[in-house]
Amino acid sequence: MKRVVTCLYQRDNHVLLLQKPKRGWWSCPGGKMEPAETILETVHREFREETGLDVIAPQLRGVFTVVVSGPAEPPQEWMHFFFYARAASGQLVTESQEGKLAWHPVDQLHHLPMAEGDRLILQHVLRHDQLLVGRFHYTSDFQLLDYSLVEAEQPQYVPSSK
Repeated sequence: MKRVVTCLYQRDNHVLLLQKPKRGWWSCPGGKMEPAETILETVHREFREETGLDVIAPQLRGVFTVVVSGPAEPPQEWMHFFFYARAASGQLVTESQEGKLAWHPVDQLHHLPMAEGDRLILQHVLRHDQLLVGRFHYTSDFQLLDYSLVEAEQPQYVPSSK
């Protein structure tokens, strides 16, 4: 199973998205975890590599299993950790080796080409503070077949009674 981390950065009423050249779809900056790397280390590293910015205090807002399957190939499974941030420092680049970066008004996101699962995640994260957990099942050409999403209660620390 591959692990990937992305981060939605919102400033005022705009979000920073990356347009990947392969399909022309917009997505949140992020990428694959390195061996032994934590999800927090990954979100900081990937966001900096793709945007030039250091994301500040990213919050985990989603954990998703993503399955991609086709008729002639074995299914691929990904674990996707989705973060949200409202602050960053550094100098934003307009393009990275992963694609073109641009700010988009929140109320115009429904017009952008993107994976349908990403669209559902963005809609939820921009309206709710709860952790979202779910599963997305795509064809090998990234048509969404089905999905399930559930808001999860945030875990609370309870000290042991020793």
